Amino acid sequence: MLKKGIVIFSVAAIILTASFFAGYFVMKMAAEKSNSMSFSQQLNKNGMVFAKQSDDGNRSIVDGNTKIIKVETYELLPMYQRRVEERANEQIIGYNLEKVKKYFKEQGYKDVQYSSENNEIIAQKKISNLAPSNCYIIKADEERVYIYKSDQNGNMIPLKHDEISIDDIDISMQNEIKNGKVFEEKEKFLTYINEDLELDINLDDGVI
Repeated sequence: MLKKGIVIFSVAAIILTASFFAGYFVMKMAAEKSNSMSFSQQLNKNGMVFAKQSDDGNRSIVDGNTKIIKVETYELLPMYQRRVEERANEQIIGYNLEKVKKYFKEQGYKDVQYSSENNEIIAQKKISNLAPSNCYIIKADEERVYIYKSDQNGNMIPLKHDEISIDDIDISMQNEIKNGKVFEEKEKFLTYINEDLELDINLDDGVI
């Protein structure tokens, strides 16, 4: 009778022990699966981990190291493009992509792209009826050559000079002039006129 009781007790102990370990391993596997799913939700298609997102799904893309590239093209000068590179200012640090696009579009930049790989924002805009500010411009039609200086607002101010015929320009350089040539530095502008174009003209010192 005693032996039978011992056997029953031993069997019960074995069953309880087995149940305990089975339950433990089931719970452990469930926890690991949950952690794995939580982590996988942070991965994109290329296996890169995204930064933590806010509740509305909008992620900040701008920090103090973000490069801002502003590109301006001018309809009056199709061969010229002004490109300015700078670091993000304090005003837009912490902005998500939607806020970044709104910020630049308010400044006239209609095309705004973000590169997470390079941590840079490229904002582009097209400008009509104006030239790049504070520049010297040489432009020609089929007959005449015109020389301008732009003011701080991009208005083109004619420089006083003797009339220049397009025939006075070497034929190999005429197309360049017709498309418009822009100089941001006075010295390079004068060198181009006097040495490259070999023009002998009188520019109004009060204007230039």
